[in-house]
Amino acid sequence: MKNRLYIPGNKEYKGRYIFKKSKRYFVMMMGGSYLSDINNRAVDLALKGRLKEAEVLFKEVLSENPNIDAVYNNLGIIYEISGCREKAFDMYSKACIKDSDNSYFKRNFLFFADDRKE
Repeated sequence: MKNRLYIPGNKEYKGRYIFKKSKRYFVMMMGGSYLSDINNRAVDLALKGRLKEAEVLFKEVLSENPNIDAVYNNLGIIYEISGCREKAFDMYSKACIKDSDNSYFKRNFLFFADDRKE
């Protein structure tokens, strides 16, 4: 049986852990691949406020595999926090298109859209 990371207060969704940060949900990937390790390290950095370092790692994952929906979601949060609203919109949109059933991706996108109205 594979060991799984569990952090109290966070939820698991399809084998990935969701981390809430000011109404946004970062996604950590399970599976133990080197790309999931890089993504998870980037989430850790982002939660510590080290956004530029996290962005570099997320981009590295996408350069290796552009089909990982969680990374688009995570980059959307980074871009939104950094004030790059067009890039955030693009990343959130891609995450939602790649996994249209993911309620966390949709929620991030809706919070982003709602914040734009203010």
